[in-house]
Amino acid sequence: MNNGDIVPPPMATATVNAKNNSEVPLNRNQIRGFWAAWGGWALDGMDSFIYALVLVPSLRDLLPRSGIPATKGNIGFYGGLLFALFLVGWGLAFLWGPIGDKFGRVRTLMVTIVWYSVFTFLSALVTSVSQLAILRLLAGIGIGGEWAMGGTFVAEECRRIDVEPERATCIPGITSGFFSLPLRIMRLAAGSATMAGG
Repeated sequence: MNNGDIVPPPMATATVNAKNNSEVPLNRNQIRGFWAAWGGWALDGMDSFIYALVLVPSLRDLLPRSGIPATKGNIGFYGGLLFALFLVGWGLAFLWGPIGDKFGRVRTLMVTIVWYSVFTFLSALVTSVSQLAILRLLAGIGIGGEWAMGGTFVAEECRRIDVEPERATCIPGITSGFFSLPLRIMRLAAGSATMAGG
């Protein structure tokens, strides 16, 4: 390197035969783990879509029970506050890391899915905004943990140079959750109408 040069020459890089690594088929555990992560992310999408659908009607019901007038401004404020608490819970997903290290990614991934499913279900039984806020925070911890565990599991378990295709195919799981919910609602409504008419 010349003393007058300000840019050093490029460093030598190690070469890896990526073609051979990318052609290694996934084993049974990797495939199961991938589908667990994909299914968890689909449920995440469905959970998010459910919350968006029921936010205004639920706050119209819960705010007066909590002694707060159900005005448009209050619905917007408390809806935003609930979403912020959900994101704070999502940010607390780092708590799942040591649990995943101790008990394994797959077990922890399953626990996170059950965790946010239970707290999302319990949200339907609340009688005040404060109860809903606590449950949304706890559901956020579960969903954030599911994202962390699912992504980490796919990245670690595949042990391949080109793990990006597996990660990229997990993301559509969220979209399938968005689209499957309206179909389930229509099916439920059709079944309810049939039962009521028959």
